[in-house]
Amino acid sequence: MGRSGSASKQSLGIVIPTVGQRPELKRMLLSIAAQTVPVEAVRIVVDSDDTSLVEQIVIDLSDALGSIDVEVDSTGVHRAEGAYLVDEAGHGFAMHLGSAKLDTDLVAFLDDDDEILPQHYEHLIEALDPGAGVGVAYSRVVVVTAAGGRKLHPGGDLPVGKLSASLIIDRQPALLPASLIHRSVLDMVENVDESFDRLADTEMLVRLGAVTRFAAVDDPTYIYYRVDKKALINERVLTETARLLRKHEGLLRKRERILFWDTQARQALRAGFDDLGRDAAGQVLGAMLPVVPELFVNWYVGLRRRQTPEYLKRVAAKMVGPKSAPR
Repeated sequence: MGRSGSASKQSLGIVIPTVGQRPELKRMLLSIAAQTVPVEAVRIVVDSDDTSLVEQIVIDLSDALGSIDVEVDSTGVHRAEGAYLVDEAGHGFAMHLGSAKLDTDLVAFLDDDDEILPQHYEHLIEALDPGAGVGVAYSRVVVVTAAGGRKLHPGGDLPVGKLSASLIIDRQPALLPASLIHRSVLDMVENVDESFDRLADTEMLVRLGAVTRFAAVDDPTYIYYRVDKKALINERVLTETARLLRKHEGLLRKRERILFWDTQARQALRAGFDDLGRDAAGQVLGAMLPVVPELFVNWYVGLRRRQTPEYLKRVAAKMVGPKSAPR
């Protein structure tokens, strides 16, 4: 158990970024109101210029929300159908806009269409111990599929202590919406890229992993409702993954960089995004060779378009080297 102090002495604020068109937000707000520890403030940031649905939900739930200070803000961006990102918009920008408007000891970032069980924050507060360098606590998650199936994430033991960038990017043991952050630690995080959208949560967790230790709560008190996208690989995710790997390459070992970029190359090329695939292929070869001829890149691109034979996997493993112990 942590030593963060009694729950009643620490103010808790929550940020909920949303696109503004999800009625499931009602479910999340009701679960916030049902927490066994008091929630002081909720900042809902709509990443759109249309806040009407969100405002109506807040009005409808005013009795249930009681004394919780709920404010609705907006990035003000007009989102055309199919548009990607514009300046001062996106999930990351909305997250930071909301957190800047909170003045609480503890901060959480929630997804708008999920749910938390009543003891969620009580357990996380008990696990926090900022005086001992534990500034983030997270819970195991129940993942609910579109078909109604349920599974726990992560499976097995929950990593605690210093979580490496490689672990956070690869396994994603701690999900940001299932986490609670002490404000003193959040204030230590520097150079967060607010332009990330799909990977904004991962970017924040990597930054947090560089400045604090993590505690974990085994009780699965966060309910994550997964939209069935059939593992769709799209250009948005691949583009942001490339940016994320470049931004944090100093936190990754050579072997980790090669494996991440190899996965990026394979996914991009097989999904038909040739420019992203070629770029990733060059990163893989550049990590192994002092000079990378175009012929080598062409060979690697051709290779990663196809399923990899087992013997080539063994050759690649020898080139990359043995696994290193996690930091």
